Amino acid sequence: MAQADRDARRAETLYLADARRRFREAKTQGEGALGQVPFELWSRRLDAGSNSLATLVLHIAGNQLSRWTDFLTSDGEKPDRNRDGEFEDAALTHEELLARWERGWDTLFETLAGLRNRDLTRIVTIRAESMAVLEAINRQLAHYSLHVGQMVFLAKHLAGESWRSQSIPRARPAAPPATADDLADLDIAPSALRAMLDATSRRVIDHLATLPSQPARGDVKAEALCRALREPAPESGQGLDELLRLLFDDCIPRSFTTAGPGYLAYIPGGGLPAAALADLIADTTNRYTGVWTAAPALVQLEANALDWLRDWMSFPAAARGLFTTGGSMANFNAVVCAREKHLGSAARDGVAYASTEVHHSVLKAARLAGVFPDRVRAIGVDADYRMRVDVLREAIERDRHHGLKPFLVVSTAGTTNTGAVDPLHAVADVCSEQGLWHHVDGAYGAFFHACPELRPLLPGLSRADSLTLDPHKGLFLPYGTGALLVRDGADLRAAHAGEHPTYLPDLPDPDEFYDPASHGPDLSRGFPGLRVWLCVKLYGAARLRAAIAEKRQLALEAAAAIGGLPGVRMVAPPQLSLFAFHLTWPGATPAAEDAATTELLERVTARGRVMMTGCRTRGRFLARVCVLSFRTRRERMQEAIEQIGEESRRLLPPS
Repeated sequence: MAQADRDARRAETLYLADARRRFREAKTQGEGALGQVPFELWSRRLDAGSNSLATLVLHIAGNQLSRWTDFLTSDGEKPDRNRDGEFEDAALTHEELLARWERGWDTLFETLAGLRNRDLTRIVTIRAESMAVLEAINRQLAHYSLHVGQMVFLAKHLAGESWRSQSIPRARPAAPPATADDLADLDIAPSALRAMLDATSRRVIDHLATLPSQPARGDVKAEALCRALREPAPESGQGLDELLRLLFDDCIPRSFTTAGPGYLAYIPGGGLPAAALADLIADTTNRYTGVWTAAPALVQLEANALDWLRDWMSFPAAARGLFTTGGSMANFNAVVCAREKHLGSAARDGVAYASTEVHHSVLKAARLAGVFPDRVRAIGVDADYRMRVDVLREAIERDRHHGLKPFLVVSTAGTTNTGAVDPLHAVADVCSEQGLWHHVDGAYGAFFHACPELRPLLPGLSRADSLTLDPHKGLFLPYGTGALLVRDGADLRAAHAGEHPTYLPDLPDPDEFYDPASHGPDLSRGFPGLRVWLCVKLYGAARLRAAIAEKRQLALEAAAAIGGLPGVRMVAPPQLSLFAFHLTWPGATPAAEDAATTELLERVTARGRVMMTGCRTRGRFLARVCVLSFRTRRERMQEAIEQIGEESRRLLPPS
C-alpha cells in the first residue's frame, strides 16, 4: 500500500474514532438517541410533492444517513441493517464500511443521473426543491452535529455542474449558539471556537485535496451572482456552516484557480498552506508588532526572515528592509527612498528611467511619490526585451543638458510580459558613474537568486541600491506577501524618519534591533513576517530552493517542446521560468496570427487542465507560459504541452 493510502486510511480511522467520541458525549448530555432520528419528521417538515425529484433525493439520502448514524452510535459494531430492518450479526470491517458507504452513494448518483436524462421539464422547480432539501436536512441534523455535504453535490448536479465528490464527506459541528442575553459579548467559548476551526479546516482541506481536478479557470462570468450577493449588514449573525457553504460552493469556484497545478497565467504564486497557520496564530494572538518594544521576540522573528532574504540576495550586512502587501508597495517605498536620498525638496526636477517593459506599478509608484509622468523616461529594449543601456545613457545626458536632475533607474529582474532580465551589471555601472539610485524590480525573478546554481541568470542583482522581491511569487507564499530590501538600512530609515511621537516608547539601537515602524510607512500593521518565518522554518531552505530550481527546469523543457511544434514561433525563450510565443504559418498576416494565438489560449484554458494568458508587446499578441506554482509538476506540464499541440494543429490552416 502506498504511503499516501496508508496516511489516508489512518486519518479516516482517527476521524471515525473522534466522531464516535463526540456522539457518546452528546448522548451523555441528554441530547437523545442519535440512532433514532425519525426520518418521517424530515419529510413532514419539507412538505415536498411525492412525485418530485427532491423527494426522491430526500428519501435515498435519508436512508444512507440513517445507516451512517447507526454506525456512529455503535462503536463500529454491526453498523448495517438487513432487509427486515434489524442489525446484521457480523460487524463490518473498516474497508467493508467504506465500500458500502461509497456504493450507496454511487447508486444514488446513478439514479439521479438517469432521472435527469429522462425528465428536465421541471428543472427550475427541481433545483429550488433540492436546495430546500439540503437546507432542511442540515437544520434537522445540526442538533446532532451531522453533516450532509453529499447534498451539496446533488444540488450542484441538478444545476448542471460537476457533481462527483472525490472524498467521503465528514461530520462537522453546528454553529456556536448566539448569546442573545448579552449582545455585547463578542467572545467565543473555547469549545465553540474549536468546532468552528474544525469545520473550517475540513472545508479547506477538502478544497485543497480537490485542487488537481478543479478547472484551472472557474466560471468568472458571475455578474448575476455578484448582484445577488449585495446586501445590507445583517442585524443578526448567521451560522458558520451557511457562510462556509457560500464561500466554498458559490464564490471560490467562480474565480481563477490560482492555487492549482495548472495555473500558468500571469505570475503564479501557489500559496503554501503552512502560511495559513502563521496567519491563524497572528490573527488570534493579535500581538502588536509595529514597534520593537511592544513585542521584541516576535519582531525578531520578522527581522530574521528579512535577514534570510538579504543573505539569499547577497546583500551586505547593513541592508535592511520591510515586508509589504506586494511588489507595488515595495516599489513605491523604493522610489520614495531614492527621492529622499537624491532630490530632497527638489522633486519636481527629478527624472526617473525605466524600460518600456517595466511593470505598471513602477509608473504608479513614481506618480504617488511626486515624480510625475513627464519626468519618467521610457527606455527602449533590445531583441530580447532587455533595457538598452546605450539608450539609457543618452537619455540621462540629454536630461542633464536641459538642467534636470536624473536620480533613479528602475531595471527589472524578470518582466511580466516575457520574463526578460535587464542587463543589471551594466545598469549598475551607469548608476554608479552618474550618481543615480538603482532599483531592481525583482518581484517575479529575484528568488531565483536564492539558488546558487541559478545566480548567473541574474548577474549584478546584488549591486542594486534597493530590490523588490515577492515571497508570494518566487517563495510560493499566499498573496499579500511582498518585501523590499535596501542596501543601506540608514537610507530606508531616513526616508521614513520624523519627529518621534511622545506617546511611543523609545526606539531601540537600529544596529542591533529591527523596528518595523522605523523602516516603513505603517505604524498599525499585521504580522507579515511570520508567514515567511514559519514557512522557511517548516520546510527548510533546501526544499524551497529545490522547488524554485524545478520551475526553471520545467520551463526549459516546456519551451523546447512547444517551440518544436509546427506553427509555433518562440519569440521569448525562458530567461527564468517564463516564455512567450505565437502561432504562425506561411502567408499569415500579423492580425491573423494574433487572432489564432488568442483563440489558442482560450481553447486550451477551456479544457480545464491549464490556464494561460497572453500579453501585447511591440504591437503583437503573444501567448505566455509562466511556471512558478509549487504545485505545478512535470505531469501537468506534459499535459499543457500536449494540449497546446492538439489545439494549435486544429487552428493552423492545412499545409
